[in-house]
Amino acid sequence: GQVQIVFDGSLPVFNLESITDFSGKKLLQAVTMGTLSDNADTSFEKFTGFEYSPLVKEVVKNKKLSRKEQKLFEETKQVYDSSWQKVDSMPGEFKTLGDVALYWEFPLEIVQDTSAQKSSETVFNYFARNNRLSANGTYVYLPESSVTVKKTESGKTIQLSKMMIYFPEDDKYSLNYKILVESNGFYKMINFTAYESWLMGNQNQYYVDYIINSIN
Repeated sequence: GQVQIVFDGSLPVFNLESITDFSGKKLLQAVTMGTLSDNADTSFEKFTGFEYSPLVKEVVKNKKLSRKEQKLFEETKQVYDSSWQKVDSMPGEFKTLGDVALYWEFPLEIVQDTSAQKSSETVFNYFARNNRLSANGTYVYLPESSVTVKKTESGKTIQLSKMMIYFPEDDKYSLNYKILVESNGFYKMINFTAYESWLMGNQNQYYVDYIINSIN
């Protein structure tokens, strides 16, 4: 019968993301992709699927908070802002929020072919694909991953890759954001990761949005 086929240029094997029939039933769904690090990497053969789908609730974007919600969020933000611990032994700016979240910002040295007309587009395409690769026994859950690009008022280009990552040994998910920022040919990468269980509270999700939206 008739079906709807969705393609994603960053996926391998015919770029096929999903096939859905016209009743809305999903017939095929790409759930993860990755590369093997070496001959001893058993990630592919050990993959048996996902035990359950991520439970993280999406915060309604642009929702106007009530006075009570806004006050609670400001209190939450102050507590978290003062709780980050910087790790000086790591390059760039690396800090942790207890054992539930980490933030890592560092410059990228990218050598580009200056003769190429769209060199920055090549860089963004590379990271759009590679940021969502599974690796080392952990698996990116593609149905909950996405890549978006926006321009800031100052002229910077920001690529936001969002991934849900499954850790089968712990039976846990984490939410990972990799943010690539380009300005006048210079790049920096920001990595923000938090456990799904911590993100279940709405205030925590608003705090994550606050961090992401403050990047420029």
